[in-house]
Amino acid sequence: MEIEQVCAEIKKKMEKTDWTGLWPDFKPVPYCIYNKEKVCLFNHPVFPGFEGQPAVFDWEEQFVGSTLILYKDYPTAIVSIDQEICVNYLYTVLIHEIFHGYQTTIDEKRFPDELKGVSYPLSIENISLRIKERRILFDAFEEKDPEKKMKSLQTFCFFRNKREAILKGDIDYEYRLESVEGPACYVKFQAIKTLEENLSDSCLQFYRQSLLDSQETNLHLRKSCYVSGLFLCLLLDQIDEKWKESFVRSDLTLYEFVLSYIDSNFTQVNEEALIASEEACQVYQYVYQQKNKKIQEFKNSDGYKLTIEGDMKATFFDPINMVNVGNRLLHRYFVKLQINQQDYLINQPALIYYGDNFLQFNRLQLNLPHKPLLQNGFISIEGIGSIPGKYKEDGMSLHLTVE
Repeated sequence: MEIEQVCAEIKKKMEKTDWTGLWPDFKPVPYCIYNKEKVCLFNHPVFPGFEGQPAVFDWEEQFVGSTLILYKDYPTAIVSIDQEICVNYLYTVLIHEIFHGYQTTIDEKRFPDELKGVSYPLSIENISLRIKERRILFDAFEEKDPEKKMKSLQTFCFFRNKREAILKGDIDYEYRLESVEGPACYVKFQAIKTLEENLSDSCLQFYRQSLLDSQETNLHLRKSCYVSGLFLCLLLDQIDEKWKESFVRSDLTLYEFVLSYIDSNFTQVNEEALIASEEACQVYQYVYQQKNKKIQEFKNSDGYKLTIEGDMKATFFDPINMVNVGNRLLHRYFVKLQINQQDYLINQPALIYYGDNFLQFNRLQLNLPHKPLLQNGFISIEGIGSIPGKYKEDGMSLHLTVE
């Protein structure tokens, strides 16, 4: 499907969207659909007078991924159509990102510190409690009896308290992710329900599997918090129809907000339930091996192996597609970085080695299909740009030192 046809279909759906029906006072921000050649931008204040038609211009490097960006200093939802994806899917992804734009315009302060996501600890004890916690959360959602539902929620809070004692401040990353991504997923789910009933049923089943898959929820921490946040929102719907208005005005995280509806005398569980399960041990090994496997696959990829050494800084990245093991961080799809005050978009996998802060690093590895060109003290890398430094070659191994 051509981008013009996709835009026309998405525009029709956007015009029919009942924004305040998805979330009280929801006001949409600009959005855009793009591919590697062209950007189609709707409703942006910098491009007035288009009367519902998109402003169309050549692709710019800040249009990467499906996310929310500040374009011309204004929050803008973007979605890529370089891969063949159905229009309904694109529409719901845009709704999700447009809601993040709305959160930005109302000065949402619960966005997480992504640095904490990179350093989030991997432990068997936490994994074990987290598996049990998520199963209890779904039980609470499914339970029809109000008294039993409340007891399940109390048990859920009991396990969370135990994890708080283990993780201390690190658990704040989960709580903040749930607080901003949970409502965004909730709004996306409400939009799905307006498309067709069967689609919402299959979608809820997908979210259930995502919530309860012990391997994937611990391998993909960030994505897993989207789903637990969604189910906390759906539970709040069952408890209080007016919760959304109160939550927006609150400074509480979504979990803290749920706590305000629950008796603080949490249901106790027997000591055996707190012992790390064999399943948790297996999940721990799985997560560690999968992370190492992705990094090893990157290292074993074909092409020229370019290592860049020197002071570098990451300025833009996709936190949901990063793999961290020890002091190695793999950006699976892209990273924008700065070398000597010059910006470079690495629109391909990149492996960095860092110390205390993954934003500041001194070693970067790339796999290149073509050998760079050496010109007047610069190496010119196809698709990336020209970088100054001292360059040397050893067969397929290339090395650049920047100062």
